[in-house]
Amino acid sequence: LVYRRMRVKEVFASGSADMKASLAWQLGALKRSMDYEADIPNFLEPWYGIGIVPAAFGLDYVWKSGQAPAISRKFASTREMLNAPHKPIRETAIGRHTLEMISYFLEQTKGRVPISFCDVQSPLNILGLAIDINQFFMDFYLDPEAIAAAMSLVADLLVEFTHDQLNLIGDALAKP
Repeated sequence: LVYRRMRVKEVFASGSADMKASLAWQLGALKRSMDYEADIPNFLEPWYGIGIVPAAFGLDYVWKSGQAPAISRKFASTREMLNAPHKPIRETAIGRHTLEMISYFLEQTKGRVPISFCDVQSPLNILGLAIDINQFFMDFYLDPEAIAAAMSLVADLLVEFTHDQLNLIGDALAKP
């Protein structure tokens, strides 16, 4: 028997844009999960997916009803992404919203329910989303220095934003 955390589909689709609804759905799932024996705890998640990092490069989210957020466009190459201006994730609209969502979850639960970091995935996944996928894979062969630089830049942005989240979540952080 495999236990999977109870998840409400709206929280991982267009419903993630509404922090109040997201919290209500997640608390409802958490309450229902108490009816089942499990060896892992449930937790809250300020979910926004891998597009949160491309937002640092000006790629905005598109919210279609009933679907997870997508990004508005892609870079034509890894080098184009590296040459694009970028800023810390916390300074983007989705970064600010994510931090506000964490604060809201903490305020409403008084920090008594564990909260995870938002789901941003790995640098490889992030770059595969932000760059035209055909060119991205070609760049591994044609421009490996750009790939290495892009991976490093994305990792640095991720680390910085993870620290921003950790500073907010504090002792309420969901841990394995």
